[in-house]
Amino acid sequence: VAQVCCSIGDGEQEDVWLEAPAGQLKPSCRVDCPPSLRRKAGLHFQAKLSKPVDTPLGLTLELIGHDALEVVSIHEGPVQRYNDLPGQTKQLKESDLITEVNGIRGNNEMLVKVLMKDSALEIGVERPA
Repeated sequence: VAQVCCSIGDGEQEDVWLEAPAGQLKPSCRVDCPPSLRRKAGLHFQAKLSKPVDTPLGLTLELIGHDALEVVSIHEGPVQRYNDLPGQTKQLKESDLITEVNGIRGNNEMLVKVLMKDSALEIGVERPA
């Protein structure tokens, strides 16, 4: 399974999951996104953490396209405390992409709002290969 950026017609582009062996795409999907927008499949996991409402996470994020947030840096705060938990194997790291927060996907502005507002967070993380 691979995630690639595909043309969906009328000049629009969308990241989609394809069930295909590596290097092969379904005939209906034509890859024509700029290389900077392509993301290779890598590690995917859910990070569950909590924080007081309206408390900063301790992350510096960059908007990536329209549907993801890149972790630029991690500072003192709830994410650092999550990463420091004993036995924590699913740590957030710089360059990770946040692609989902509490079931919200596909709109990075909404992802930011949910990260800031909600206290219980289930964060979908993608670590590009």
